[in-house]
Amino acid sequence: PGYTWLLVGMADKGEKPDAGHAAMAKALGAFQAPDGSWSFGLPRAPMQSSLFTFTALSVKSLNAYAPDKGKVAKAAQWLAHTPAKSVDDKAFQVLGLKWAGASAATIKKATASLLADQRNDGGWSSAPGAPSDAYGTGLALYALRSAGTSVGTAAYQKGAKFLLRTQDADGTWYVVKRAIPANNYLDASFPHGESQYSSFNATCYATMALAPVAKK
Repeated sequence: PGYTWLLVGMADKGEKPDAGHAAMAKALGAFQAPDGSWSFGLPRAPMQSSLFTFTALSVKSLNAYAPDKGKVAKAAQWLAHTPAKSVDDKAFQVLGLKWAGASAATIKKATASLLADQRNDGGWSSAPGAPSDAYGTGLALYALRSAGTSVGTAAYQKGAKFLLRTQDADGTWYVVKRAIPANNYLDASFPHGESQYSSFNATCYATMALAPVAKK
């Protein structure tokens, strides 16, 4: 399942399929569960905490480097019929259904569920019961945009304003670390100390969400 991040990154950069990519994608396909989903090993919230995340990323990986209509269709069924709870669940449910070629009605239903979690402050939270943050908001807006939501909608604009309002002076966003301490801390020189990895991911999603607003 760790292959998903590599393969999706290569796909987004437009790397053409070769034997190595195909081998990685086929190996990934072998990890699909009987119900159509993909799982993960050690939980590392929020990026590695949802079956929806790895199922969606696996679909995109297969589509790019080892097309398998049967596996993708099975994943689409799982994505469409499994209850999504967290923002990560709901955002990657939307993305996975889009990448799997699900019907417009199915994607619209998932999109509505994600939109329903938007807070009054315009944001979404990456953790149930916690305040809105840049990770949840950036990811939600990226998923909505990917599924066809216009940046001009009230919900998108409200989310974008939340991100702009909460951005630090150095251009980053702070999101507190929630992952369990499974390895020794390494300072990678990104701001926010021991929360730099969650903050880096949040900053990436926030930037991806705001990019189309800046272009408009």
